[in-house]
Amino acid sequence: MFVYTIGSGEKFSFWYDPWCHGKSLAMLFPEINLRGSHISKKAVASDFWRNGRWHVPTRWDSNMTRVLNFLQLNFILDERKQDVISWGPDRKGEFHVKSALKCLVTPAQKLEWTKLVWSRSIIPRHCFILWSAVHNRLKTKKKLYDWGIIDSNVCGFCNVSCENVEHLFFQCDFIQTVWSRILVAMKVHRRPFTWRREVSWFMRKANGKTLLASMRRTTFAASVYAIWKVRNELIFQKKTVSAEGLFQQVREIVFFNGSTQKLHHDFSNATKALKDDGMEEDGRHDEDYTNDDEDDMSADDDTDDGPDNSMILVQFQSEARGEALIQKGSIIPDISPNKGRVESEGPSS
Repeated sequence: MFVYTIGSGEKFSFWYDPWCHGKSLAMLFPEINLRGSHISKKAVASDFWRNGRWHVPTRWDSNMTRVLNFLQLNFILDERKQDVISWGPDRKGEFHVKSALKCLVTPAQKLEWTKLVWSRSIIPRHCFILWSAVHNRLKTKKKLYDWGIIDSNVCGFCNVSCENVEHLFFQCDFIQTVWSRILVAMKVHRRPFTWRREVSWFMRKANGKTLLASMRRTTFAASVYAIWKVRNELIFQKKTVSAEGLFQQVREIVFFNGSTQKLHHDFSNATKALKDDGMEEDGRHDEDYTNDDEDDMSADDDTDDGPDNSMILVQFQSEARGEALIQKGSIIPDISPNKGRVESEGPSS
């Protein structure tokens, strides 16, 4: 890491400093017995440079003769120059802690999902649940069943399939009903994907600083959090919730998030959009996607992520802000929009 450039040789140790192409003479000639070489361990390189030539005491020693020949062929000292020690990783040779850390630490693999999970627009507890889901760390029934903790791994929503991350997000029939409405509210006109494809799609289509990208990140994280929270309440508290109630929870989280309040209109009118805009009849919603490579094709059906988001950036209607938040079967609290962000309870342990 440090580069030794010899000048006059007055500062560099003859034996121990690595001024010989990055190595010391002691390293290049390990067979030499330094005590029997008649050269002090404290000697500097300039001690053996006189009249423009190297003068190393050989004493009929073949090893020291090899040292002398090596020096004569490779190095010429210049008494007008100083010995310089520079930092190799820096172009100017200046030492910086940052560059030293880069040399010592192995570069970490770039993870594309980090911007989707860790975003300022997402509530921290939502980030944690989403991070756990991405890493398959959620304690689903399949995991608990495999560990011998519970007797059944059947999903509590559909009572048919095995509950794992892939099924819970978003292959369960009950969850698909809610997720389809959420996609429509985000101006995404396609049927739900598998979990891994949804994560991949949102990594591409929710990337950036636009309001639409921020809304998509917030909504995706809020959806995962709300599904996991309702799932825990169903298991531990025997509390049921309708698809409408779960949709309302996600809507209110996004609405009371300050960075996405302008998008509340889409959530308020998602049901109307399904009926009036013909999204169920236009064929796109039921289109069959069978190849992972078709992600990009299906992604092009939704609104562009560019700066022109006029279709979704609309003012709240007063009746939309004042509408009742509690729906039949819903478990969200009755709060006023003037109170700010919903402080909902975290997932049950």
